[in-house]
Amino acid sequence: MGVSFNRFGNEPERIDATVDSERLAGNASLVATRRRTGLKGPVAAQLLEFNLLPSRTLHPAHAARLSPPQGIEHAQPRVQAALHRRWSSRLLQDLGAEGAPVTNLAEPALPLALLTPPLMQRLARDLGIVLLGANLRRLVEREEVLAARSSLGQEGMAWALEGAAKLHAGLPTPPLHLSNHNHNHNHEPSLQPLSPRTPGWASLADSLGAGLLAQAWYDAPPPLRHRADWKLPPAAQDARTRGAAGLTEPEARALCLQRLKQMESVWLSSFS
Repeated sequence: MGVSFNRFGNEPERIDATVDSERLAGNASLVATRRRTGLKGPVAAQLLEFNLLPSRTLHPAHAARLSPPQGIEHAQPRVQAALHRRWSSRLLQDLGAEGAPVTNLAEPALPLALLTPPLMQRLARDLGIVLLGANLRRLVEREEVLAARSSLGQEGMAWALEGAAKLHAGLPTPPLHLSNHNHNHNHEPSLQPLSPRTPGWASLADSLGAGLLAQAWYDAPPPLRHRADWKLPPAAQDARTRGAAGLTEPEARALCLQRLKQMESVWLSSFS
C-alpha cells in the first residue's frame, strides 16, 4: 500500500490497488497493463494514483493555482475522495492527449515519477546536498559550519561530508541561488551567488534537487512528465533550474536513481 500527502488531505490516505475501480474498469490500457505485468502492491497503487488521481499528489504551489474544488481541504473523507476524482478528471482533460495514462513500465524515469511526495522531497534534498557538497566540504570557519548544520540538520551535513562525493563531485563555487522565494515578476527563479555566510542552504538544496529531478524525466513522454512535474515546485521546471547541474537528462536520471537505490532499494527493485 502507498501513502499520498498534500495540503488537501487532513490525514495521509491509504491507497490500495483497487482505487477508483469503477474508473479503472473503463480504462482498457490500465487493465491490460496490470494483467500483462501482474503488477501489484505499492507500485500498482502508486501507478493507479499517478494515472487517475494526480490531484492527490500535487505540490501545494501547483494545487493552489489549479483551481481546487471549493471546500476540498476540510471535506469529509468520502466527499474529499469524490472531489479529487472530479478535480483529477478535469486536470487530465485539460492536458488532452498528453493526459493519457502511463502504461509503459519500462520508462526509465518511472521509479522516480511514482515516488510519494514525502519520499520525493527527501530525495530532492539529498540530491541538492550532493550538488552543494563541494561547497559544504570547503567550509572551515565555525560560524559557517554551524549555519550550514542548522539549515541542513545533522544528517544532511553528515551526508554532505561522508557520502555525497561518491555520487558527484558537486558544483563549483559559487553555486546558483535558486530560492523558490526569490522570483521576479515573471515568476522565474532568480540566479545569484550564494555566500557561505548566507542562510538558506536547505532551501537551495531543495531547489537544486527538484531541478535535477525535473531534468531526470524531461525527456520522458508528456503523460509521465506532466504528472511528475506536478509533484515538484513550479520553479523546478524552469530551464535554468533544471540545467543548474549541467547534466543531460540521462545523466541526471542516473544520479537520481543512484541515490534512490541507496535510500529505497526495495522500491527500485520492483521495476527490475
